[in-house]
Amino acid sequence: MKIIWTHEFIQQLERFDAELNRLRQHRDNHFGHDPDDINAPIVGDMKRITMALREVNDIVENRG
Repeated sequence: MKIIWTHEFIQQLERFDAELNRLRQHRDNHFGHDPDDINAPIVGDMKRITMALREVNDIVENRG
């Protein structure tokens, strides 16, 4: 049974890396926004994204 969970864990790590790469690509592209056209809703979206990332880190660090 341990082998099954190890395999599943490795699959999840690969999916995790893929999602991180997608996020990095969006970040490098300013999340599809022209830096000169940033407005309050875009800043609000970035706050939501940052809060979600903080929640993920809290889970990883066993705080959440």
